Amino acid sequence: MSHELHNGELKGVKHGFIQRKTLRGQIMNMQSVCSCGALKSLLNSDLNTSRNGLTPTPHVITAGSRTQSIVLQFRLGLKLKDSASLAIMQLVIRKYRPQDKDAVCNLFSCSALELIRPCFYNSVSSPLHLLITVALFAAGYLLGSVPGALVLPGVWIALIYCSCHNIYSSYVQLKLKTDMRDISGNFLSRPDNCFWVAEAQVDGRPQIIGTVAIKTKQSGEVRQAELFRMAISSSYRRLGLGVRMVKAATDFCKERGISELVLETSSTQVAAVNLYKKLGFSIVCTHTETHTYSLVVKLAKIRIIRMKLCL
Repeated sequence: MSHELHNGELKGVKHGFIQRKTLRGQIMNMQSVCSCGALKSLLNSDLNTSRNGLTPTPHVITAGSRTQSIVLQFRLGLKLKDSASLAIMQLVIRKYRPQDKDAVCNLFSCSALELIRPCFYNSVSSPLHLLITVALFAAGYLLGSVPGALVLPGVWIALIYCSCHNIYSSYVQLKLKTDMRDISGNFLSRPDNCFWVAEAQVDGRPQIIGTVAIKTKQSGEVRQAELFRMAISSSYRRLGLGVRMVKAATDFCKERGISELVLETSSTQVAAVNLYKKLGFSIVCTHTETHTYSLVVKLAKIRIIRMKLCL
């Protein structure tokens, strides 16, 4: 397992990250220099997954050989220091601890605020809002004022952006003052509730890269759990970690005889909605009831999507 890398095997590195689009070629190149049967099996698994258009599921490799380290870099998308010094990553999904609070709250805040930009794009590019923008530009131009032709649509677009920003920034502020203020008390005080974190250790340094939580309630004759605080660090998305986090939650529910798992997400989070559908969730309903004003929600063109999984 001490084979040297070919020069072409790191062509997929850009700004220190392995690009997903070259994954198939990298795996095939690695197969030609691997002699370990177990490692070949891992690579074959990833190659088959990649051919099906899916992202390979991350695995934990604890052995320290150079080739295995490189495979782990490919599989988990870690930053490369240089070709001679590659980090080995160990990933564990565990229960929340009080000392995790700052990292968890920071991940929650960043993940929510990242949605402002796609929300704004979706809103400003909607047919109705495009029509209003063009109408305001035309109105300013017909009034004989070039500045007016720019200012009127500019004010309108700024109003849309402020609405999108308000929805997510006020949501973060609200949750940090309520259930995220005392995570242990709100999510771990009852045996049927739980809060997990995904912790990665790179070169011995722990880093929280994902969270998910469950709260259980009785809904009529049905024991129902709701999934909260699903968040994955932007550097580790599209690597199968979201599937693992949801699986940890569903396994927890099945062990406790819970028959339904529900969640709510926003129409902005298209990737999340698609992930939940692949995992068996179905859309129950959509609505526009949020923590903020209805006019703000209409300007941002957001809908809340409620989904359910029968266990």
